[in-house]
Amino acid sequence: MEAIAVIGGLAAVLQLADASSRCASTLIRFSKNAGSASEEIAHFATQNKTFSSSVRLAYVTLSYHCSRHRVSPVINYIRSKAILEGLDDESRYVRTRVKEADKRIRSLETTFKLWGMLRWTICRDSVLGLSPQMDSIKHSLLLVMQTVQLEVMMKDKEQPTLNAAGETSRLDDEM
Repeated sequence: MEAIAVIGGLAAVLQLADASSRCASTLIRFSKNAGSASEEIAHFATQNKTFSSSVRLAYVTLSYHCSRHRVSPVINYIRSKAILEGLDDESRYVRTRVKEADKRIRSLETTFKLWGMLRWTICRDSVLGLSPQMDSIKHSLLLVMQTVQLEVMMKDKEQPTLNAAGETSRLDDEM
């Protein structure tokens, strides 16, 4: 049951995925009247959608792993190092910034293309600046998923493993 409790640490990450998805929809609408900036805006909207889908996939994958493997040295390690809690904190911060960007973009919407392009120029850097922060969260989740996947593969091959406490100690020693 402890492993399932770990997944609760991803609540803000899922909320960020939802906010990112809403922002992507706003960006797509805005891009239709942003003149020459349309392509860049649509590209960032696609990145937001991909981020949102990737985060949701990571959540489902980790939930599935936790439901199948009640005792997991990897999950115990993740919990002991508060890795998901750190991602959760980072996600709260980025979610706030994504929501602010979404509001800013909504306020920029216009039917006049030149005006839309000029408005985009004003807020472009603050909106596109979210990308590295979102990528950091996505990459961290990817590493967690890959580590969990490796653990599953090792179990599937029925390789002998230490008990959860011994495995956590070994991971601590290697770090």
